[in-house]
Amino acid sequence: MDAIVTTAILILAVIFAASWLRRDARRDTTRQLRQRFGVSRRSQILARDVGPGGQANAHPRLLHADGMTGAPDVLFRDRKKLIAGEYKARRVKAGVRRRELYQITLYLGMLKSLYPAAKVEGRLVYHDCCKRVRFDPKLYAWLLTKRAGTLEILNQAGR
Repeated sequence: MDAIVTTAILILAVIFAASWLRRDARRDTTRQLRQRFGVSRRSQILARDVGPGGQANAHPRLLHADGMTGAPDVLFRDRKKLIAGEYKARRVKAGVRRRELYQITLYLGMLKSLYPAAKVEGRLVYHDCCKRVRFDPKLYAWLLTKRAGTLEILNQAGR
């Protein structure tokens, strides 16, 4: 009987320790994402498609607005501000590419259409820095007029 009780206590201790470590790992991931994207500690992660180092994760949030659909790598809420973020697998060297600016602008425009009262801001995270991107409504409107060819525009801008 003592062996059964001891085994049960040991199993419960292992389960407790595993859940504690898992919770700690989630907390570290959240902290790392906030640091990497340069957002405050009080910001809430609404959705994410990546972990802190850019690795794939399974909590994306699709945005549907103005006939467009997209999922930023991470979406934060900090008070009345929504922040869409994208990881880029390169160094920033020559600056932000047009393709990257267009992509984050599309996300910001969709967020603004879905939540008109919210302030929206973008973050492009590279290996060596984080760039803030302000929403440009004129650029978003232009991209919408090119909706049929947006993928082609994005591909051309990457060159």
